[in-house]
Amino acid sequence: PSAALGAANSAQLAVACDGSDVLAVWLDRRNSPRGDLFGNRSANGAMSWLAADLGVATESDSKVEPKVAFGGSSGSNKRVYLVYGRYTSGGRRDIYFRRSLDGGASWQSPLRLNSQSNDSLFPRLAVDPGASADRVVACWEEINTSGVIQPNVRCNISTDSGQSFSSDVRVNATAGNAILPEIAIDSSYVYVVWQQGAAITVARASLGSTPLSFNNETTLSVQPGKEPQIAADGGGRVLVVWEDLRTPLSAIRASRSTNSGATWPADGLRVDNDVVDGDSVDPVVAYRPGGRAFIAWADTSRGAHDIYLNSSADGGGSWG
Repeated sequence: PSAALGAANSAQLAVACDGSDVLAVWLDRRNSPRGDLFGNRSANGAMSWLAADLGVATESDSKVEPKVAFGGSSGSNKRVYLVYGRYTSGGRRDIYFRRSLDGGASWQSPLRLNSQSNDSLFPRLAVDPGASADRVVACWEEINTSGVIQPNVRCNISTDSGQSFSSDVRVNATAGNAILPEIAIDSSYVYVVWQQGAAITVARASLGSTPLSFNNETTLSVQPGKEPQIAADGGGRVLVVWEDLRTPLSAIRASRSTNSGATWPADGLRVDNDVVDGDSVDPVVAYRPGGRAFIAWADTSRGAHDIYLNSSADGGGSWG
């Protein structure tokens, strides 16, 4: 819903929904060469949008990789949260946070989340909504370039609807080689999955710990994999899906925990039951209310990339 159609490049779209309220935020080049974040919102399920875009983050440095999520509400005013990367004058990226208390119509001043002076990228965001206050968790990949390059996953939490954040902590127990984090949350835990070398690794932290303290780190498969995704159903089930690389043609595998990430089955289950061989890539995962799980991915079994979907009535324990 850009107000200047065709006038500038727009990319990296992030969308959040809460009932009929929809908020879209994206990287916009209308002030090129600087990249800014603009947004638009709908109050009727995306049937119509504001006539003019909203300037979400337009400070002088370039911004990238927005992620947005709704929280709870104070009367008719819904709380919305945003994380993004912001380039410094030296070319390093920092992770910044903003919040809106009016559904995205206006945004408060930015807050830097990363405490380390290292390049920080790939921000992710999860919110546990509350009636009066939300718990907001952000994670990102940090690259320590002093000496040997060591990427790590870092995370922090706000328990006061984004007014302040705890000190950030390293998620991966062994330093280095941890990339591409994804995050999910329920009312008790935050779950982070990442690629540790060629393995898929997951850990959890209680939302009652400030700063966060991650434990139950588990390697889901010793076989090579990449691009993990994660979802939680709010009832103790947590589902991780990834692109499995143990054979020349990639496949989609998933692993489900039924006890809030305390334990995980070894190696998971294959989800893409292709009759014709092809590469299965770029998986995404979601739960719907009631616990049914869905995984979608791109597949080349019949030539060009098609989109496939599989669902699980028992929340990821078995697949069709």
